[in-house]
Formats: sequence, C-alpha cells, structure tokens
Amino acid sequence: MGQLIKLQDYISRYEEDLAAYTTRFILFKRRRWERLKQWWESAREAGAPGAGNRADGDAGFSPPPFPEESVMAQRSGRLAADPGTAEKSASLEALKKAFLNDLFELQIKWASSTAAKISYVDRSYYRDGHLKFLMQRFPDTFLCLYKPVFLLKKAPVEAEIVLITPVELLCLSFLEEEEDAIYIASSEKFWLKRAGEREEKIVNPFLALNRTEAIVRRLLKEYGIGFPVTKTVVASNGYIDYPSASFGQETVDRLNYESWFQRLRNLRSPLKHEQLKAARALLRHCHSVYLPRQR
Repeated sequence: MGQLIKLQDYISRYEEDLAAYTTRFILFKRRRWERLKQWWESAREAGAPGAGNRADGDAGFSPPPFPEESVMAQRSGRLAADPGTAEKSASLEALKKAFLNDLFELQIKWASSTAAKISYVDRSYYRDGHLKFLMQRFPDTFLCLYKPVFLLKKAPVEAEIVLITPVELLCLSFLEEEEDAIYIASSEKFWLKRAGEREEKIVNPFLALNRTEAIVRRLLKEYGIGFPVTKTVVASNGYIDYPSASFGQETVDRLNYESWFQRLRNLRSPLKHEQLKAARALLRHCHSVYLPRQR
C-alpha cells in the first residue's frame, strides 16, 4: 500500500515525524497481515465458519485481539481487536480485500489527526476511487500528498496529486469520467473530449500539473534537493491523442496503462534518504486546518 502522508489541508501525523511514521506503518501492516492470515489459516483448519471452509462466507467468527497492538488499534478504529469486515471472509482473497479496506480507513485517520490535533474529514474521501487506487495498488514506499494545499507567501494554493516514489516524483491527474472517451490533446487551454456522438471542451489538465510542478521544483530547489519530476495524465478507460507532448509530460491511456502500472507496482525499492528529504520539504510548506482534540 502507498502511504498517505498528506490529504488536502488536513493535519497529518507524518508532519510530526515522517521517518518514524513511514517505518511504523510498514511494520504495522506487515505484522497485522501475518497474524490475521495466521488466524485465518488456524480457523480454517479448525473448521470455524467464515475462515475459508464455507463458500457463502455467511459467518460470525472474528479474529482474536492482539494486545501488543492496542495503542495502534485505539487510533485505527476498525483495525482494533475485531477487524469487522474480516469476519465474513470466506477466502484468503476476500480477507486480503477486507484487510486493505480497513487499512485505507487507518490511513485517512493518520492523515487527518495527531495526538493533540484533529481535522474533520469530508466523507467523500472514503469513497474516492483514485485515492483508494493509489493507496491500495502500489508499494508501501510510495508517499502520497493527495491534492495538498501549499502555503506560499501566506497564500494557500491547491495542487494536484503528488506521488513520491523512491526514484522520482510524479505530479498526477486523472481523466476517467467516461468509458472509451477520446481526448484530443494540445498545448492550448482546452482539450477536445469525444464520447460517443458528443464532443465537449475540457480544461487542459497539464495546466494544473504545470502549476503543481512549479511549486514542487521551487521547494525542492530551496532545500537543495535534486529529484526527477514528471507530470502524468492518466486515462485508464479512455484514449489520449497527444503526439506533440513535450519533455516531462507523460500521458497514460488504455493502450499503455498496464505497462505504466506494472512499472510502478514492481518498483520494490526501500525508502530512500533523498525521497524522505523531498517529502519533508513539501510537508513543511503544506497548509493545515485543524482543531485541538477534546480531552
């Protein structure tokens, strides 16, 4: 899973100690999954309902609590002693899906609260398909700032998605509104979208990505960090016709989506020092709106 280090303008515990929380998340995820899988296998061998021995998954058998994870569990909601959705998992694949969904909720919690502060999250983020895709389909060492708000000269500026991998920084935008849509791209302000018999103009997504790239490059330069930056527009269910794309502009559509996705997914590199430096530099200039926690 990728790690959500910043969500819009919500307070994030990664801002307090990036190295500690990135490492803690990886260890927690690994330990939790190993023990959840062990519970599933033991319950299956014992013939317990809901642990792989019934096809319909209609069951009420829940995994036991793990006391040593109690501090984490208190902060993680549904990843506490009873992981809830896991109790109906009839297969290991279903258990894995339930586990990832619970971890997704934990990630949003970590990206919207600290021990002393809390931001109130728009519930739409829990249903955001692009956010869930970035969190659940990529390695643990991918650090995501999801539409962060940067504070530049005391003015808040909303950016596009920033994904920091161990080897590069991606400024991302998604175009996935309609199946089989064709986007006629150019360097102008508008692109033409064709969907069936309809044609309409849409704002060139690279304009917002250019703004995001400029902010990112400026902050990295300020801290003396050299890190490759790429701007990418993704239309996994459509087609982008952009023969004149300039250097640093990447378009991903139905024709090359799988190779792009697998290239990133197979990047199994550990967290890098320069990657963490880049993430810290960006987090230092993010805007946060929060309230003190009620005691």
